[in-house]
Amino acid sequence: MSSICKRFLVVAALAALVTASFGQGFRGGFGRGPATGAMLLRRDDVKNDLKLTDDQKTKLLDLQDKIQSKMRDVFQGANGDREKMQADMKVVMDDATKEMNAILTPDQQTRLKQIGIQLAGNGAAAMKEVQDDLKLTDDQKAKIADLQKTSQAANTSVMDKMRSQEIDRDAAMAAFKKNTDALNEEIGKVLTDAQKAKLKELGGPAFTADTQGGGR
Repeated sequence: MSSICKRFLVVAALAALVTASFGQGFRGGFGRGPATGAMLLRRDDVKNDLKLTDDQKTKLLDLQDKIQSKMRDVFQGANGDREKMQADMKVVMDDATKEMNAILTPDQQTRLKQIGIQLAGNGAAAMKEVQDDLKLTDDQKAKIADLQKTSQAANTSVMDKMRSQEIDRDAAMAAFKKNTDALNEEIGKVLTDAQKAKLKELGGPAFTADTQGGGR
């Protein structure tokens, strides 16, 4: 397997993890799939919205490089053990969030969360803190958890096909986007109109995304 393919699989594995653990949006090959704030900060449009200083940008780039290296180590050390990979990657991302928050101001942290909610759409309802804000019932939480498991299984299937070279990178990206869009649509059916309105409120002022891309 090529090094490029391996790197892609690392990111794909992370996407599957954060689907179950987080609810923030990420446009970087997976359509509107979820990702952590650290991954969102790879986007130039997000950096511009937060008005990051040059010093913050430098520190965040260093942090992102460290995250990527740790994710690669986790992926290689898991030896195909999906549960171990998910658990280890969650530790990496939890630590990264703490370091990221030490770099950002409180206002920037708040705005980053708002942007993440906007980009994730209905998928943001998978985040525990958002669920609390939306006052989801136990039944709603259970339904969303089941939807996440189904989506995660679909993403795992895509990764397996990518690993066996049954599909190429473009096909995998399209499949991830399809799975994410389907998850968001189904979560939307679980939420009430009032909860959807509250979710929009939690997203804060409109974020203008750069559809032309732009990472580091």
